[in-house]
Amino acid sequence: MRQLLLCIVPLILAVPASAQAPPPIDGILFPFPGGWVHPPSATSAALALSDRWLGDEPFANPAAPPARRVLLGAALLHSSRQDLRADNRNFDETPVSVDGAGAALGLPGLPVWLYAHQPLLRVDDFAFSRGTVSDPSVTPATIQGQGESREARLGAAASVRLAGVRWGGAVEWSLRDDRYWVNEQSGAPDQGQRELTFDGTAVGWALGLRYDSPDSGAGAWALGGGVRALPKLDVEGTQTIDLLTIDSTATLFATREAGWEGGASGSYALTAEFSVTLGAEFRTEQRWEGMGVSSGALASWALGGRYRDPMGPWALRFGLGMEQQADVPETRAGTIGFGIGYDMDGVILDFGLLHRSVERSGQPRSYDDRVIGGVRVDF
Repeated sequence: MRQLLLCIVPLILAVPASAQAPPPIDGILFPFPGGWVHPPSATSAALALSDRWLGDEPFANPAAPPARRVLLGAALLHSSRQDLRADNRNFDETPVSVDGAGAALGLPGLPVWLYAHQPLLRVDDFAFSRGTVSDPSVTPATIQGQGESREARLGAAASVRLAGVRWGGAVEWSLRDDRYWVNEQSGAPDQGQRELTFDGTAVGWALGLRYDSPDSGAGAWALGGGVRALPKLDVEGTQTIDLLTIDSTATLFATREAGWEGGASGSYALTAEFSVTLGAEFRTEQRWEGMGVSSGALASWALGGRYRDPMGPWALRFGLGMEQQADVPETRAGTIGFGIGYDMDGVILDFGLLHRSVERSGQPRSYDDRVIGGVRVDF
């Protein structure tokens, strides 16, 4: 019987042409294939991403005006998985992870930006005792889990001003790198470790435009928008199963189909010191062929405000919004942003917080916080 299992189980665990997501991805422990936008800068975090397509920065809209400028940002990530905490005991998770936000360089003498950021970044690291005291039907177990979804985007954007409108285009290189690991200790025959890793690269492009009114001060306004071709992404990886009764290794081959995303942002100066920003965006559905899952269409909106102290170096930013995505474990999130900036004679320090209240069907709200620290230097 053991020899028969050794022959059959690897076939069952083989990943290609899978009709469902390969373990340990199950839609409960990890949010794959969904994911919310990771802010590339402290400014965008504070404005709840309402400025994402405005073109002040090149990360989404390649029609950013030329500038001799360096932007650097780092991120602190904190998540609170209330859905797992409510259904289990002794829940514990890593409180803070340190990662990157975005970086950009405006080339001197050229309307060109080089940039890098992570539009998708999600880190989970938790442990708990499965089940609750009031529900004896659940088999007791100790569960440890680690998940990391990361997609980086490296780009070069160029723009030109024609008929009062700045038009821009970019070529972008996307790098996807995911890892999911679960260790279960329960005494059951299928206890043990399950791990799935995969990565891949692809090349895409983006187009954008930006218009600035000729006015300055109160009444000045700007409008930006763009569209991005999300390229077909082929990934390759490994699924490793190390259980009490069997172990197996299988190779993963999967493809995330091509898609589109785009949006628009507009700002209006109510006074010389205070302006408001409104933004909206969309993303089309993308299937993961070979994994049997898809990330549904995404839509979001956000409203932000900026205040600049006319007599001092301080700036204040805030925002709120809503994000919704179909056919994923985390379907809806409300966003709140807040941040401050300080101008030290041309060197600007920014701090921004983006707080998400995340909904899962039939579960308590979870929380996701991104604290971005950034520096902007003009030269």
